[in-house]
Amino acid sequence: MTDVPDRYKDRPILVLLENYVLDAIGALPREKSALMAEVIAKNWGVEGGSAADWRATMRANLELPDDLDASLRDLWERNKAAIPDTFDFARMAVDKLFKDITG
Repeated sequence: MTDVPDRYKDRPILVLLENYVLDAIGALPREKSALMAEVIAKNWGVEGGSAADWRATMRANLELPDDLDASLRDLWERNKAAIPDTFDFARMAVDKLFKDITG
């Protein structure tokens, strides 16, 4: 697996997308989800809102499908036996599903 610090160098979008995946599958701690809401609000000019709102803001700004959360949960259910670590799953999902965004 890619060394974590090198993975994110010059690609901060990876952090946002990985946290999105983790939140969608219910694996992002509440405090981190709240922090993500603040980061998204700051970067995309959205005031307050719930965890679901920051994901909706990301979907809108990155032109992602509205059913992305359900698709990610389904993918997690089908793969969690093979990839039981949620962070490994998030990295794999981002690498496979968002390569057009992450470069």
